[in-house]
Amino acid sequence: MTTPRTTDALQPSLRWVHLPVEVKVREFQSRLFLACSAAERGYGAVIGAKSKLADLALDLPTGIYVEKSSQRPIEGHQARRAMGHLMCCLDEEGFVYIDADEYAASRLDHDSQDLLERTFTWGDDQADVVARFHPPTADRIRVTGNPRVDLWRPELRTIYQDEADALTAQHGGFVLVPTALAVVNNSRGPDFFLHRVAENGMLDTPEKAQLVHGYIEHSRAIFEALCKAVVRLAEAVPDRQVIIRPHPSEDLAPWEEAAAAADNLSVVHEGPVTPWLQAAAAVVHNNCTTGVEAFLMGRPTIAYAPRQDRRYDQNVPNRISRLATDEDELIDMVRASLDGTAPAPTAAALDLLGHHISALDGPFAATRLVDAFDELDVPEEQLVSSPGRRARRKLRMLPLRGRRLGRVAAERVTSRTAEDRSGRVGAAGKFPGSSLAEVVELIHRFSGATGRFTDLDCFEIRPDVYAITPGTATSG
Repeated sequence: MTTPRTTDALQPSLRWVHLPVEVKVREFQSRLFLACSAAERGYGAVIGAKSKLADLALDLPTGIYVEKSSQRPIEGHQARRAMGHLMCCLDEEGFVYIDADEYAASRLDHDSQDLLERTFTWGDDQADVVARFHPPTADRIRVTGNPRVDLWRPELRTIYQDEADALTAQHGGFVLVPTALAVVNNSRGPDFFLHRVAENGMLDTPEKAQLVHGYIEHSRAIFEALCKAVVRLAEAVPDRQVIIRPHPSEDLAPWEEAAAAADNLSVVHEGPVTPWLQAAAAVVHNNCTTGVEAFLMGRPTIAYAPRQDRRYDQNVPNRISRLATDEDELIDMVRASLDGTAPAPTAAALDLLGHHISALDGPFAATRLVDAFDELDVPEEQLVSSPGRRARRKLRMLPLRGRRLGRVAAERVTSRTAEDRSGRVGAAGKFPGSSLAEVVELIHRFSGATGRFTDLDCFEIRPDVYAITPGTATSG
């Protein structure tokens, strides 16, 4: 039985894994499954909102720190490594990209790669891209898969069944439209994407700038077409609910404006997407990772692509889906999905997916990740901090300060980001809060589905930050 406790009770020394979560609905449940898998193997795992873990950087024990990307800026990576952490990366956006050059430019950095003990990849394709980008670190790559995929597998889908049944009872057999168009519809403003790509050096030459602006124009055309198409789709299936689910980084206002045009069209963003996919009668997307998840969960999956361009379309989501190029085709495909006459997935789609995603069967990705953790020499420490630990950490930071990185690193590692402090994102958007009861309930669900994790302890360190440990850690 998973037991909630206080950190005062946790004194034994353990090897630790740190699992920061940026977008709660995307990562929290899968990283918690990884935390449980690590604790089952004898590790202690700290999981929580990325900004809250940053607040606690000087106090948490040394361990494996699993970042969600290895892109610039890298000051946070440098500071955590200076503190003694073993830096690793499991890129949450690592298997869906436009092409290898675009992925390398937007998601990878040579200096960051040099700081990593391990790079964990979704599949063979991503591993090949990372190895070609920075050959000196090729031997540190491990193809593990991502625990998000574990939750899409049949063995674990039952953990969402109650929510899926409730959604079906509330909405009937609905059509789900997940979107991923923050490039042109970002909650942080229309210029946010441009600022981000400029930071990554993607506007450094006229050729790069032309490609970026072309991508923005392509995305805007898709966005405007989809805003119109969802209204016509809702009108074409009046006996069904059509539900738009924007990405957490998107501005909801344009979608809410579109939804006002039809009574059976709405915008909803509640909880993880997986139960929504499990309950959906059909899924419509464009270049969206959620389309891959829907496909793997056996949902009829349609990519609405009124405009196509190999320079800007991603490598997997649209290619494994049925492709609708205009509104009439979209409506026909949705109707076929609703009446059960849609064709089965092709062998080519299944082969493509297998090249990009590992751990679709056999050992879970979480298990493969813990196997990779076991390769590393992780010191044993207590969770509870001490003045000596803080002092040692500050001393290790002095060389960074000498290179004028200390101030930036301290801001990035020991306090919340400017976005979270402003309130525009953070609590209201990417990580809207959690509770110890929620964590314990999820672990119980994992246990019920797998028969595992029956002897773990769970501690709330701070709001939105938790420690998962072997249950024997507090026995006696």
